[in-house]
Amino acid sequence: MRKLGIDEWLIRAVQALYRDTIILQAITEEFKTGCPWEFLYADDLALIEESLPELEKKFQVQGVGRNSIRCTQCKLWTHK
Repeated sequence: MRKLGIDEWLIRAVQALYRDTIILQAITEEFKTGCPWEFLYADDLALIEESLPELEKKFQVQGVGRNSIRCTQCKLWTHK
């Protein structure tokens, strides 16, 4: 884009759209156990368990906090 003369603010805006893509993929890979227990819709991951305690246990194992997710594969934090 820079070679095409696109303004830097627009380049940064486009980069921001894809900034969390790697993190999302790594988080998705960490949670995958096989269908039908998780579903990936666009950029959302839905996790399903038989009970709330089992779901909470899965989150704890994967390093999910109340307001953030630690990606163990890429060693990054994502805050929501």
